[in-house]
Amino acid sequence: MEPIGIVKGGTLAIKAGATLYDFYNSYKKDRYGDFIQCLDVTYESGSIEARNNLNEFIENPTGRAILGERLESIMSTDSKRVLMIQALLLCKDRDCWPGEAIEKRIIFALQNMTDETINIFQFCLRLRKIESSLNYNFLIFNQETDLSSLDQISDRRVMVIIEDLKRRGLFLPDIRDNGGMNFYQPEEQSWDIVFGITEEAEALSKLINKAELLLT
Repeated sequence: MEPIGIVKGGTLAIKAGATLYDFYNSYKKDRYGDFIQCLDVTYESGSIEARNNLNEFIENPTGRAILGERLESIMSTDSKRVLMIQALLLCKDRDCWPGEAIEKRIIFALQNMTDETINIFQFCLRLRKIESSLNYNFLIFNQETDLSSLDQISDRRVMVIIEDLKRRGLFLPDIRDNGGMNFYQPEEQSWDIVFGITEEAEALSKLINKAELLLT
C-alpha cells in the first residue's frame, strides 16, 4: 500500500513553506526597518560624542560582530520601546547608558520582551516598598494591590510576569531572613509576593523612560 498523499501533500507543503518563508522575510525586514528608524532618532538626538562612538562601533569589526549578535535580540520583539532601548544602548546615550556590564545583562533581559511585560514591569516598580535591612529595595504585591491602571490584566498574569522578570535577572527573590519568595495565609485568604529590585531593573527603567520620550 502506497503512503497517502505524499506527492500532493508534498506539493502543498512546499507551497505553504514558501509562503511562510516569504512572510518571515517580510516580517524580519519590517522589524529591522523599525529598528533603523529608532537608531536614526537616537543618533540625531544624541551628542557629537555619542555619534562618534556609534560610527566607530559600526566601522570596527568587533563592533559589527557585536551588532550581529544583537540582531537576534532585536528581531525577537515587535515592541517599539524595546527597539528604541536597543538603539539607545548602541548609541551609549549619556542620559541612560548603564555601562558595559549592565548593558550586556539588559540585552539578555530584553529577549522576546513584549509591551505587556514592559507595562507590568513599570507597574511593579510603583508598588509599595517594605522595610529591609538589606541594600535592596523590596516591593510587595498582594490581593489588595490595585490593578486598575493595567488594562484588563489579572493578578495571576502579574504573578507570571514577576516570575519571568526574576528569570530575566531584573527582579530578585525575597532573600530576607523573615521572608520567603512568597507566602499564603489560608485562614485569611491572603497572599503576598515580595521581590527585590536589581541594578539592571533600575537601569532598564531609565531606558524605558527615555525610549517613551523619543517615541512621542
